[in-house]
Amino acid sequence: MTAVASTSCLAAPIGDSHCPTTEQLKRYTGSFPVMGHGDVGLVNGEGGSGFVPEENKWDFDNKIASAQLMRPELGVSVRLMDITSMHLLGTGEWDILYFVSCRKGHLHVVPQDSFLYGVKVHIVSDKEFTTRSGYWMQKDARCCPSKIEFRRYNWNTERKTFLVTQRSIKAK
Repeated sequence: MTAVASTSCLAAPIGDSHCPTTEQLKRYTGSFPVMGHGDVGLVNGEGGSGFVPEENKWDFDNKIASAQLMRPELGVSVRLMDITSMHLLGTGEWDILYFVSCRKGHLHVVPQDSFLYGVKVHIVSDKEFTTRSGYWMQKDARCCPSKIEFRRYNWNTERKTFLVTQRSIKAK
């Protein structure tokens, strides 16, 4: 799934492509898709989603936590962006990872993965990163995962995207 924002990209070209700066993303106003969960709305890099009229509040508070530049191959620049979405009217917090680039003057956003109660991202190189997050067994309470999930993502030159190449689940 790819979102194309109506806002033009203002970043200087890097090779054959453009990549918005972290500062530009933190000024962004629009929405990004969340796989199977609607959209994450942002105004100047922060915002809400899921407005609840009877409460006169947003259901989720969204903030850009990080946006790290990666150049996996010549002429390709993307930002690995992490948006934290906190559930204000319930329980839970998600970190949603996106790949953001600029094509033909428009912002392209591709959702990668979402993680309940956060994720730790480690950039190994421009072609590889890893994530560490909670993993819930069937008996686990929602607050307390009993295991840790590790994922390794590598750049796939043919598909022009990062793919999960290794996954493991370990005890805490």
